[in-house]
Amino acid sequence: MKGVAMEYKGVIFEPGFHLTSTGSGGGTLSVTEAVERVRLQGEKPAYNNPAVVARISREMKCSLERAEVLFEDVVKFLWMASTTSEVRIPTPAIDEAWHVFLLFTKDYMSFCDEFCGGYMHHQPHTGKQTDITLELVAPTIDHMAVIFGGPPSTNWNYVSLPAWKVAA
Repeated sequence: MKGVAMEYKGVIFEPGFHLTSTGSGGGTLSVTEAVERVRLQGEKPAYNNPAVVARISREMKCSLERAEVLFEDVVKFLWMASTTSEVRIPTPAIDEAWHVFLLFTKDYMSFCDEFCGGYMHHQPHTGKQTDITLELVAPTIDHMAVIFGGPPSTNWNYVSLPAWKVAA
C-alpha cells in the first residue's frame, strides 16, 4: 500500500509517515505496518500466561479475575509502547504487574520478541520525584485512548498503588 493515505480510527496518515519502535528489533514502523499489526492482532496482542496471572494475583493481593484484566493491560501497554519513540509510563498498578511479568524472564523475552519487535526494557524513574504521578501517566493514557478507542479498563484510571490495592 505504498503511496496510499490510510485512515485509522478517524485519523488520516499520509504516505511515508513512520512510527519509531523502542523494541530492540528497533527501527521504524510505517503507519501501514502499525495499523496492520493492530488489525492482525484484533487491536491487542493475543497473549495470555496463567502463571503470570496467578503470581500477579498473589503479589498484588487481588482476585484472579482482576489479575487477568491487569495482565491484559500490561500486554496492551507493552505492545503500544513498542510502537512509539515517546516515553510511555503506565499507571502504578500496571507498572507493578509489569514487574511481576519481568520475573518470568523467558516468557517475557519471548513475548517481547513476538509482539514488540524486541526486548522492552523497564526504565525506572530515578529523578527527584520517583512516584508515578498522573502528570507522568497522562500522555500514556491519551495514547491508549487513540490506539484502543478509550482506556481498555479501569486499571487506566490513575490511582496510587495503595489505593488500587484497597479497591481490589
